[in-house]
Amino acid sequence: MTISSYLIYRKIRSRLRSIVNNLFKQPENVDVDIQKIIKYIIQKDEIKNVLQIGSNDGLKNDPLNFWINNFNLNVILIEPLEDNFWKLKENYSSAKSQIIFQQIGISDRNEELDYYYIKDIQPNEPDWYDQIGSFDYSTFISNISVEPHLLNRIGHRKIICKQLEAVLKEQKWENLDLLHIDAEGLDYTILKNLDLKTIHPLLILFETDWMKLYELKDLKSTLLKNRYTILTSGIDCIAISNKILM
Repeated sequence: MTISSYLIYRKIRSRLRSIVNNLFKQPENVDVDIQKIIKYIIQKDEIKNVLQIGSNDGLKNDPLNFWINNFNLNVILIEPLEDNFWKLKENYSSAKSQIIFQQIGISDRNEELDYYYIKDIQPNEPDWYDQIGSFDYSTFISNISVEPHLLNRIGHRKIICKQLEAVLKEQKWENLDLLHIDAEGLDYTILKNLDLKTIHPLLILFETDWMKLYELKDLKSTLLKNRYTILTSGIDCIAISNKILM
């Protein structure tokens, strides 16, 4: 590393640390700017391998869309629902990143599981209809209960599920830098079964909306023990490895 490169590296690291420190000084109900944090970590050239679980169509409420489209990253996108999966491939057809698309689910073991979704979604129906499919039946029912007529449109099918470690091994990935999970009720299960000593992403984004209080408390405790700093953004959490804050 040249002296100029080292100085740039130190400047970016100092800036990121400053951002995180300032965020901690704010009230808990103030949302963290996830995009700002991702930007500074990517500018450090720390992010190479990215895995997203529950990619949907790659557009709706997706915090990684800009970075996948505009930066040369190695990316695995996982989406179990067939209609969303084909939209996902189309929407990233011109992306700069090297993308591997997988129509599977992630579980704590390799198996087939029932996946629940709303059938026969029409173009003029609400966007969230195709965002709430889940392997967790109770989470799915809770999601659609706001519109009882949807109970008559429940579809389900068997989907092949794999362990996260198995997916990384198949692609011969030794490192995972950014992990984003939006698994509609399975975020806790996926993260609790991840060996953070062996696979230690620099950045983990996950949803807390459907976690039980004890699950969230347990997960935060696990992340802290594995040297992560935890911030909140609405119903999402962002865990930053202390390695990049030192």
